[in-house]
Amino acid sequence: MASRGVLTMAFGPARYIEMAKTLGRSLQLHSPDTPRAVVTDSSDRELAHLFTSVVPLRPERGSGVAQKLALYEYSPRSVSSAERSELDDGSWTSGRCARFSA
Repeated sequence: MASRGVLTMAFGPARYIEMAKTLGRSLQLHSPDTPRAVVTDSSDRELAHLFTSVVPLRPERGSGVAQKLALYEYSPRSVSSAERSELDDGSWTSGRCARFSA
């Protein structure tokens, strides 16, 4: 498994799918050996040609920001039990998001 890659999310309005496709084209051109994955609810077949992996969106995680906060669940990177505990209890998110709410 590669030690690094690109994971992006594109769901909802078509403009987000188009932005992901643009990112995929850019990565193919400028970083062809870097693994690329997109998490999406789209059935656009072009995504499979632009990304190494197309991961289905999990609607049970919620919508919008809730999906983004669960990004680690989509990542192929192994998450240790200590990291998962911190992520699952919400402390990771609340601590990092608090500075944006002020």
